[in-house]
Amino acid sequence: MDIKVNQRSDYTFKYNQKLGRHGWLRLTPAYSVKLVSEMINKIPTESFILDPFSGTATTGLVAAEQGLQAHCLDINRFLIWLGNAKCRNYSFSELDDFNQRIKRTIHQCKGLIDQECWTPNIYNITRWWSIHTLKILAALRQGLVSEFGEPKEGDVSSLAWVAFCRLVIETSSAAFNHVSRAIRK
Repeated sequence: MDIKVNQRSDYTFKYNQKLGRHGWLRLTPAYSVKLVSEMINKIPTESFILDPFSGTATTGLVAAEQGLQAHCLDINRFLIWLGNAKCRNYSFSELDDFNQRIKRTIHQCKGLIDQECWTPNIYNITRWWSIHTLKILAALRQGLVSEFGEPKEGDVSSLAWVAFCRLVIETSSAAFNHVSRAIRK
């Protein structure tokens, strides 16, 4: 099925930024919920959707919201984890427990700020985060690891790690006003 789509700003990631799970993390080449919804509305309701380059799982999540089955694939393990976290159902009891654990993490984090916590071995890391910001991020990461363990699949702790990823991105000095490019060899 061929569908012609004209370029429009409401068909980009910008449209998703304030739409719940769709706006959790910014991925510049991501399609908007609006575009995916319009395309899915043009196919028969009994269709099975295959998205071999699912990225942030917009297609899979929109399909699920519309009661359609979808299978999403990606080569990027981080995006697979993120997509699964976005598409997972979280029970009220899981969310209540999660909220209590986050409160403990934040409380614990305050005592970790002046300790030596792990930071990634990135060349010239202070180009991206100030020393002060790095200390806070490292303390928060240590608190999350202590409370939830390292990120894992299919667990409510993914919510904490998504929020942490978002914080790492939003506190960085990275410029997001350029088009991403992929280089293939």
